[in-house]
Amino acid sequence: MEFFALSASVTIGIILILASVSKLFNLKGFIFVIRLLNLFSRNLSILIGILVPVIELTLGLCFIFGIYIKLAAAFSFFLFIVFILLNLYAINTGKDISCNCYGKLLNTQMGIGGVLHNLILAPCSLIVLIWGDMTLFQFNAEINLIDIFIYILLPSFVLIYTCLTVYKINFTYLKGL
Repeated sequence: MEFFALSASVTIGIILILASVSKLFNLKGFIFVIRLLNLFSRNLSILIGILVPVIELTLGLCFIFGIYIKLAAAFSFFLFIVFILLNLYAINTGKDISCNCYGKLLNTQMGIGGVLHNLILAPCSLIVLIWGDMTLFQFNAEINLIDIFIYILLPSFVLIYTCLTVYKINFTYLKGL
C-alpha cells in the first residue's frame, strides 16, 4: 500500500503545483472567477484568489518533498472537499463559469467535471494521510528504477491524465445524454 500512497502523493503534488503556477500566471482571471460566484465580498475574493494558489503550491511542494506530508494530506483533503462544494454550487445555481483552475493552460469549467476531478483527488489525499510514510527521496536500496517507474510514476501519470481529462466533462454535455 505504501507504493500506492507514494503514487497518490506524487499525483497530488504535481497537480497542485501545476494548478498553482498556472493560477499565479493568470491571477487576475482566477480572482474574477471567485467574484463571479457571488459568495464573497470583493476584498475577500481578492484575498482568496491570492491565497489559494499559494496554499496549493505549498501543499504540492510538501507532497513532492515529503515535508509534513500527513498535514499536507489533511489540508488538501479539506481543500478538495471545498472545491467539490463550489462546483456543486455552480451546478445548483446554473452558473456556467470557466473555473480557471489551471489558468490559461487548460480550459476548465465549473461543474460535473470539477466534481469528478476532486472526487478522484480527495480519496488520494486520504490514502496519503493513512499510509503515506514514504517520499520520493526515501527509497530502499533494493528498489530499482523499473520499480519506481512501474509502481509510482506510471500510476501517477495515469491519475494525472484522468484528473485532467474529467475536467473536460461539462454539465451541458451530460444533459444531452
